Amino acid sequence: MSRFVHTIFCDDIRLEEGNKFSLMGVLGSDLQLPSIPIIVPKFCAVVYICTPASKPFNSVKVRAIYGKETVAEMELPNLPDVQFLEPPGKDSLIMAAVHMVMCPFVVNSSDHIRIRVSLDGGREMKGGGLKIHASNAR
Repeated sequence: MSRFVHTIFCDDIRLEEGNKFSLMGVLGSDLQLPSIPIIVPKFCAVVYICTPASKPFNSVKVRAIYGKETVAEMELPNLPDVQFLEPPGKDSLIMAAVHMVMCPFVVNSSDHIRIRVSLDGGREMKGGGLKIHASNAR
């Protein structure tokens, strides 16, 4: 199995007791806004990076790109212990989750927001995207 990235876009990420978190206002394939331009008070992305245990990584760089502009970037140079998605073994998967909060998120035009992830300084992987548009401009 190869490495992969999955992103969930939402309105808010809330931390709860017991090392849990809740995603509020989870989006599907698009974000419909009443008008554009607009300032969205808070916009979030939860980026999951999965890799086989045989291909661990030590650092992660995640970028959120709106149109052609990087609107958020996070670098985690020294990752703590990884979370095994199944019991450790030769076919096990490990996962890291990055919570990105863009506050505020300025939307100037209908476009896409895309997530790009680089592991250990290697080539970027695509982490999904979301179409952003005014609700009357489908």
